[in-house]
Amino acid sequence: MVAMTSPAAGTAADLDRDNVIDVRNLQVEFRTSLGVVRAVNGVSFGVARGKTLGIVGESGCGKSVTAFAIMQLVANPGVITGGEIVLRAREKAPVNLLTYDPNGDDMRSVRGRHVGMIFQEPMTALNPCYTIGNQIAEGILLHRTSDPAKADAMALDILTRVGLPSPSRLMTTYPHQLSGGMRQRAMIALALSCEPDLLLADEPTTALDVTTQAQILDVMRELQDDIGMSIMFVTHNLGVVAQMCDEVAVMYLGRVVEQAPVEELFDSPRHPYTRALMRSIPQLGAARKGRLEVIQGSVPGQFTKVPGCAFHPRCPDMIPGLCDVQSPRLLAANDDALVSCFLHHEPDGSARVSDVPTPGRVSPSSSSAIATPPAS
Repeated sequence: MVAMTSPAAGTAADLDRDNVIDVRNLQVEFRTSLGVVRAVNGVSFGVARGKTLGIVGESGCGKSVTAFAIMQLVANPGVITGGEIVLRAREKAPVNLLTYDPNGDDMRSVRGRHVGMIFQEPMTALNPCYTIGNQIAEGILLHRTSDPAKADAMALDILTRVGLPSPSRLMTTYPHQLSGGMRQRAMIALALSCEPDLLLADEPTTALDVTTQAQILDVMRELQDDIGMSIMFVTHNLGVVAQMCDEVAVMYLGRVVEQAPVEELFDSPRHPYTRALMRSIPQLGAARKGRLEVIQGSVPGQFTKVPGCAFHPRCPDMIPGLCDVQSPRLLAANDDALVSCFLHHEPDGSARVSDVPTPGRVSPSSSSAIATPPAS
């Protein structure tokens, strides 16, 4: 892996050319009558070509808003107020997507063709007035061919590849006639129909039974191998992260607090928030000792401005006079990992020798066995 450096904002020329997309210092606000909500507050990360990056964190931490910002689909009153999103797509020069008009032809040419998205709830994302076949063929006609017969053939092929039964019949089926799992597969087919460089998967297995969840994850992995695309996988399920991802970014209150390869994150979590998340995972075969650990306190209100580190009110390792005053930067912990914590860095950015013990290894395979069933 390429050595990781602090992901400060910079020009497109400064960013990692091995990444299909680089997000730098992204900021998204929701301006309401009650005040301003900073849903994404300086998020930076990259997604390597052909790899899967997991974005994890509690509800409300900004995971989904980050995905919508990449697509320039942040709904009113949301506003992207800063940062850059550099896309390096096939057959396309590197471009900062935030220079495009969200409603313009340039951005429309990116959506679907170069960046696809699986939305969290397919029943609201799919148009109830059109058949599944029509909706998939529409994108293909826009981006891949002008021949309706070829578009229908491509739509039928992708429905077959996602494992839907009787794909020919489903071409003329409406979304409300499908089960939740079938709608989710149809949503995946729609997102992958133009073979995008990057797939944004926003909680693609939420509300599905565990068997269907495992099947859908298998489909995504197989199609990733076939197409060679990258995936940004948004989820709160650490078992799915262990099963699907190559690298993980942990978000808290609109910021990335830690990013590392999946094995290293489970083996040696550095940020106190990440360690707390790990301790909350049920362990397969572990002796029952009472209730699972929980993270003390609660997430601050959406209009609350927390001075210093956003996690310090809930952090058992908080350093008084430092964590509650200054905000840590996301800096390199080693060649492969980044962490935003004064336990690992001095305020000037130099390394700190931490005396905070790291908990024992949390095996990705064991957490996956609890949170996600074996592939069927």
